[in-house]
Amino acid sequence: MNIPENIPTVTINGRKCLPSAEAAKLLGVVNDTMAAMRCRAKSGQVEHPEYLTYGRLIYYPLDALQEHIDQIHGGQLPTREHSPEEVPDGAVFLTSRQLMTRWQIGRARFFQMNKKPDFPQPVKMGRQNRYPIEAVKAYEAQMMGCAA
Repeated sequence: MNIPENIPTVTINGRKCLPSAEAAKLLGVVNDTMAAMRCRAKSGQVEHPEYLTYGRLIYYPLDALQEHIDQIHGGQLPTREHSPEEVPDGAVFLTSRQLMTRWQIGRARFFQMNKKPDFPQPVKMGRQNRYPIEAVKAYEAQMMGCAA
């Protein structure tokens, strides 16, 4: 599997590289996961592609990414069932990011709405808030002026 040619790259020390965030998208993980993998790779716990630092920024050479994809992923780019913002069928709870995507609003507007008393009450799961889908649908119906 070859890395797509249309990905924007930078050249560092004569090697074509991807910024860390773009490499994370390519591998189907979030950038924080890449940082955690780098830390665990230093202790030998996980396989991680070679990377270069340029100031405080991290870049992954394309050849190292290709080798990692060939070794770890069997030559196939990993795929996801759905993106974190999409709501899978049968979901019982939604994240705040999923709600912002669903309603096409930004964080500031979301937290303004969150302060209102009729906003769906979140359920705390660890350190994260999740919103029951039934409460979200009832709120949407109320906002549209329909009976819930």
